[in-house]
Formats: sequence, structure tokens, C-alpha cells
Amino acid sequence: MMSEDLREMLQGVISESIKPIKKELQILNRRVTAIESNMATKQELENLTTKIDTVTHQVASNSEKLDVITEEQNQIKQATMDTKEDATSLKDGQERQDKILESLSLRSLEQETDIRDLKRIK
Repeated sequence: MMSEDLREMLQGVISESIKPIKKELQILNRRVTAIESNMATKQELENLTTKIDTVTHQVASNSEKLDVITEEQNQIKQATMDTKEDATSLKDGQERQDKILESLSLRSLEQETDIRDLKRIK
């Protein structure tokens, strides 16, 4: 019986000394479970990688399109400047022609007056 009492006493001591360890293990298990529930799965990571690759390709494509649009915009600006220069040149030419016509018109009037005067003198 002595050994039975000793055995029960040892079991009680061991049981009491293990209680804090069990409690700490339960806390650790809850923490691990919480961490695992917040972690992404391998499939989720693969999906994210695929999405990132898609977005990266789209950004590269958009960049190329933007370069083309920028080049076309520069060409349009140059064409606009050329057209403006042409319009200015045409305007200047028209102003010269207007002055010439005005001068010719004045000369024509003077000649008509001279012709009338000559006809009167006759």
C-alpha cells in the first residue's frame, strides 16, 4: 500500500506541475491556429502571382501605347505649327497682293482721268 500511496502522490505532484505546461500549450495552439487562419494558402499566393503578372503585362502594354500616342501628339503639334506658318505666309502674300491691287486700281483711275482729259482737249 505504501507504494500505491507513493504512486498516487507522485501522480498528483506530476499532474500539478504539468498543468502550467498544458495551459501554455493550449495558448500556443490557439496562437498557431490564429496565425494559420490569417496565412495565405499556396493557391492564393499563386493566384496573386498570376494577377501581378497580368497587371505587369498590362502596364507594359499601356506604356507602349502611351509612347505611340506621345509620338503622334508630337507629329500633330509639328503639323499644326507647319500649317500655322503656311497660313501666315499666305496671309502675308494676300496682303502684298491687296497692296498691288490697290496700287493698280489707283493707277487705273489716274489713267482713266488722263484719258477723259485728253478726250476733252480734242
